[in-house]
Amino acid sequence: MINQTIASSLLDTDIPMNVLMANPSGFMAKLNDVDYFAINAHSKHGIEPALKSGIDYHFYTADKEKNEKEASDAMNDGRLLHLLTLERAQFEKMYTLQTDFDKTNEGNALYFENTEALKAFVVAHNKKHSEWAEAVESAVVTFNKASNSSTKEVTNYANLPLEYQTAEVSKNRIKTLIASYEESVFTLIEMGLSDEELEGVVKNAYSNITKMTNWDTPDFSKKWEKATSSRLKAREINQLINIKLVTFEALSDDDKINTIPLFVKEASLNKGSVTKALKHYQSHQKNQITLIEKNLTPNEKVNALLAQGCNEELNAIEYYYREKLVNVGNKHPKKGTWDARDVLELINSCYDSPALFKPTLVESERAQAERDNKQLITPEILDHANKIVNAIYECPEAKKWLQLEGNEFEVGMFWNDEKTGDLCKGKVDVLNRLYNIMMDLKFVRTVDYDRLDRDSGALNYHFQDAMYRTGFDLIEAKEHENDKDEEHKLNKFIFIVVEKDAPKLGAATTKPIRVRVVEYTDPCDIERAKELIDCAIWRINKWATLGYYEGFNGLDSIQIPVYQRKQENNLLDLINAEKQGWDNIQQQKANEQTAEATKEQSTGTEQEEPCVSAPIYDLPEIGGLWGLQGAR
Repeated sequence: MINQTIASSLLDTDIPMNVLMANPSGFMAKLNDVDYFAINAHSKHGIEPALKSGIDYHFYTADKEKNEKEASDAMNDGRLLHLLTLERAQFEKMYTLQTDFDKTNEGNALYFENTEALKAFVVAHNKKHSEWAEAVESAVVTFNKASNSSTKEVTNYANLPLEYQTAEVSKNRIKTLIASYEESVFTLIEMGLSDEELEGVVKNAYSNITKMTNWDTPDFSKKWEKATSSRLKAREINQLINIKLVTFEALSDDDKINTIPLFVKEASLNKGSVTKALKHYQSHQKNQITLIEKNLTPNEKVNALLAQGCNEELNAIEYYYREKLVNVGNKHPKKGTWDARDVLELINSCYDSPALFKPTLVESERAQAERDNKQLITPEILDHANKIVNAIYECPEAKKWLQLEGNEFEVGMFWNDEKTGDLCKGKVDVLNRLYNIMMDLKFVRTVDYDRLDRDSGALNYHFQDAMYRTGFDLIEAKEHENDKDEEHKLNKFIFIVVEKDAPKLGAATTKPIRVRVVEYTDPCDIERAKELIDCAIWRINKWATLGYYEGFNGLDSIQIPVYQRKQENNLLDLINAEKQGWDNIQQQKANEQTAEATKEQSTGTEQEEPCVSAPIYDLPEIGGLWGLQGAR
């Protein structure tokens, strides 16, 4: 759209920029892409559609937001490659490197790279669940079979549940047992021992205490760990023994006996009371025989087995597989289908541990990057981009220009068109005012000699040269208007053209990285481009005056392309030669038949029909298959 704001007046606005040069004809400044694109002015890309038709121009400019395409991979790749090549120091201000989730979660069974991995996990889990259900059923069958035949007989007193351990110490052994326990537990460590002797004594004393008492509290453990030598540890043990001895001696004999662990006093138990306790438990067991019902769910059967004390039978059955999981895409009673988030919640609950889903993790980092006004990229993309940038600087010609003294990067130019006064703009990758040179990085499909000429022409690189050259020359001419002896114009517009080795960054490479440094050397190309730019701006102003955008008006003539005319003429020559050969054969056959009939009439006898060989066409030489000529 048309904007006739005086270029230099933009300097009075609140647009943040670093001005390199300014005068009444325009200015050059460094500013970010967002601010640059927000300024309404004619640009190379903006006016190109006007050379097609008013409809094209209106479509691309009337509603920029509506017709603005989402940034493609090529655009994102180009932005990153430009930054790393020209202004690497700005990388961390504009990009965030995505965490290598695959590496950081290596070995984590509950980390899923994608939906397919999540689905595969659920399938494997449910297979384990089936095996678990079968194992539970087998355990139930075994339990019921054993319960029907006999109760579990317990012959070892120590294996009785605590509530059935009612045997008493023989009265004649009480004093001896208490004394023995006191000697084992409350004997102080002799501090007069050497450090070497203390080490073994301390270890034995600590081991005995932890085995025979419950004194090893968190408070004592902390002091024990803090003690850095055997002598300090011995003091801690002696202090603990003295404290516990006072408490122990204050107890009655019965309470002291209850304090002593079973494995110490078991040999001192009254044999009759031990037998009585075992029989009591056995009798109780017989009265508690319960068969587990077959119609219970697998979970209910597990709980029933656990209630019957069948812990050992269930040790091999992992708890995680008690629940069957629903898979992604299965029918959901409320939402229609289960999505990945729903399934992850089930896994969290089932495994009592967080399940991690890479797409969710990436999206979280992307959202944070957006809040920080940055773009998230993967380590693979950055590594690939660095490889391409290194290849650029390994090209001697590209390196020479990119490292030229006086280079300024990402410089915007603003000026007014001399004929219409319309505001124009351009942003060049590299500007060098010491030598009056501009450079632009291009990342392309190929740098082959013939194809680069064609592709650069199709993308109108010469338009960019011409338009930026015009703006530069206007601004510089005004800056040096008093220098009559020297002409201040752009000397060169250099294109550093890079052929990427893959369709996009991070993808598998398919070819080498090739770099060429080129420029337009025929002045006619640039002059013609300038005329086309003037025509485009004139058209835009005409449509603004008319109030509508013209399409293709009037009745136009069209012609067959030259290459197609040539092919069609070749085809006609071929078919006409083929037709002439055919007609000659047919005429020859007719002459032979006439001669034969005349001969028969004159002799009155039948003659054997001569064998006629297959026709041989007298075809013209056409230099190989005709169908390939067009490609020659």
